[in-house]
Amino acid sequence: LGAIKIRNTKGQKIYSVNPQRRPSPDAGRSIAEMVVSVEHNSEFILIHTAAGYGRAVARILDYHALPEILGVVAGSSIVWVAPRVVQRTALVHKQINYLLKMNLNS
Repeated sequence: LGAIKIRNTKGQKIYSVNPQRRPSPDAGRSIAEMVVSVEHNSEFILIHTAAGYGRAVARILDYHALPEILGVVAGSSIVWVAPRVVQRTALVHKQINYLLKMNLNS
């Protein structure tokens, strides 16, 4: 996992990700290499990415400003997408797949 034991500001021992082992995003990677999967339920879409690429994928979605997307929240390896209208979640899922040039089935 790459976790190390450190002391926090209160002096308590905690586990943290070793900063030397964190993957550094490579700008030369294609979108297809960044995205692991795109899935949805009736209310939102999750985009799983290779470690470190969540924010890059979210920026791509933000750049395209799809009117059907209410908001995007990104972590290191996951992007959460809220559709503007939940009844159109499946449609937004298809649009995101197309935008990211993915051919994933759900």
